[in-house]
Parts: sequence; C-alpha cells; structure tokens
Amino acid sequence: LYLWGGKQVVASSKDKRFGEDVEWSEGTVANMFSCTKIMANLCVCWLVQCGLVSFGDAVAKHWPAFGCNGKERITVRQLLSHQAALCALDGPPVSMAELREWCDRMQAVEAGEDPPPCALLERLEQQRPLWPVTQPPAVPPFVAYHPITVGFFVSELVQRADPARRRLRRLFHEEIASKLGADVFIGVEPHFDTKRIAKLYAARPSVKVSDTSSTPELPREAAGLDVGGITQRAFGAIERFSVWRQRDLNI
Repeated sequence: LYLWGGKQVVASSKDKRFGEDVEWSEGTVANMFSCTKIMANLCVCWLVQCGLVSFGDAVAKHWPAFGCNGKERITVRQLLSHQAALCALDGPPVSMAELREWCDRMQAVEAGEDPPPCALLERLEQQRPLWPVTQPPAVPPFVAYHPITVGFFVSELVQRADPARRRLRRLFHEEIASKLGADVFIGVEPHFDTKRIAKLYAARPSVKVSDTSSTPELPREAAGLDVGGITQRAFGAIERFSVWRQRDLNI
C-alpha cells in the first residue's frame, strides 16, 4: 500500500495559518491523535502477556487509591473498552500546570524518586463514575467514548503494573516499537528532529459537540444523563490540545 506523497503543509494565500510547502517524505511523521489509544492498549496487552495484569482484574488491584467512589470493581477490560464511565472529570478542564505537574510526577516515579504532590492524580483517584458501572457488565454493555481521560487512567495503570515503573511512552518504545522497528512514538524526545513532524491544523467544526438532536434511544444506564453536556466535557477535558508538540511535558 503506497501512501507516500503530497505536502506536509499546503501554502495558501487565503489562510495565513499555513506556511511554506514542505515535501512529505519517507521520514515524515504525523500525530495520530486517538490512534494512540491503540498503542496504549498494546502496552496493557504486553503486561497481560507477561502475566502482570489480567483483563478481568479490578483496576484497584494495581492502583489501590483508584478503588473508591464507585470505582472499586471497575475492571481493566472495562477501562480499555470505554465502559468505565470516566469519560469526563469533575471540575474545570485539566490545566497546563496540572498536566506538567502530572508528567513530572510520572518521571519521578520512573526514576525511583519520591514523587511530588499531584493535583491531577488526586482528581483521577477521587472521580466518581458518571453512571453506575455494574459487575458483571450489562449486556449489551453501555459504552461511552473516553476521548482524553482514558489516557490518564491507562498511563497510571501501566506505570504501576510495570515492575520497572516505566512511563507509558518508554514501555511502548522499549517493548513494542523498537522490537518491531516501527517509527512510532508516544511523545518525542528532546533530540528528535522536529522538522520530521508534519504540521496539523484544526478543522473548523460546523456542528457543536453538544448537539444531541440525532442522538439515538439511550440504554437505561444513561437515563437522566445530560449526554450532550457529558460529551462536551469529555472532549473539553484538557485546557489545550496543542500540547502534544511540547516535548518538555515528558508524558
């Protein structure tokens, strides 16, 4: 399958967001956004293969502080398959300061140092499911896409279950990408040639995420939920989407 060609950036006299043309080459890399969830799930699969985690485990088995406020029995399988009812966090969107603090904490854990206090970690641990999560799961299960928050929860799970306490990005690189010779990364290191990274520009949505006029009939678990409001909170769970280019976050 041949997919090499075109431009990294298309120049436009009508839209000043775009810069000069750059040829898309064999070494060009682009942000895959939510496809990163697949890579994160592969890290959990690696832990399962190693006998360190089971999909049927309660997340709290590996992360005891997670097991409160109705999350005690949520399983790894439910977390990975967007059934954990944690698609949005209470309170304001995660700020840049909270994100940096969380990244610094994970880096300290990886280095074997005493981790600093972390407001985001406390928010994750204290968060209540937005609807009851049953065991065994309902049939069919109630699934609600977790566009952003699942990254925080899975990152914490992976680092806690890995005996070396590696961050998600490092475990993925060492155990999966490098062994496959794959030019795929979760975040980039300071020495990475940023000229390889294609510039991306957000589309201008024509429909608000709170528009639920076409929402189908909801299962009983969603009765009484403000689905539009939860959707808006879920996609707005972080203050800025552009942080993926900031290498110093050390996710």
